[in-house]
Amino acid sequence: MSGFLYKWRYFFIGLLIFVVNLILKTWYLTANDIGHDEPFTLFFAQGTPTEIIRNLIPYNNPPLYELLLHYWISIFGIDPFEARLFSCLISCISAVVLFFIAKNFGNDRIGFFAVIVFTFSTYQISFAHEARAYSLFFLFSLCNMYYFIRLLDSSERKVKIGYIIFSILLLY
Repeated sequence: MSGFLYKWRYFFIGLLIFVVNLILKTWYLTANDIGHDEPFTLFFAQGTPTEIIRNLIPYNNPPLYELLLHYWISIFGIDPFEARLFSCLISCISAVVLFFIAKNFGNDRIGFFAVIVFTFSTYQISFAHEARAYSLFFLFSLCNMYYFIRLLDSSERKVKIGYIIFSILLLY
């Protein structure tokens, strides 16, 4: 393998995982109508950031996803495809993160197996197809797990900070 390809192989693997997930998860993104809890999320995401926080305090939903979705729909629109694309992209990023976690704590083969299971999981596909916080929660959980496992072997300050940041983000 040439030096350039060898040096950049994991970048290309990550990009390939992202693109494959994007193709598969956008395929039927609007097959179902907006339903279940999605209207709740989309309604609150249309408010101002102050309104979003104020309106979600009494409920059990933390405001971070609605705040991020607020800016997403203000740029891309609120049609079902555009609103759900945000969760879909987060799910695609999660697949890449999952590969690198499995690769770092196992090997490439384990990373590919984990990504294949994740990519074709009906739960993960349904989470990617909903304008809800599930995909974001999974991504933050993966990042938190990565830093937690690193924290077991290292007491580096940046590892502790990463773990604290993702622990806090999981709350919001």
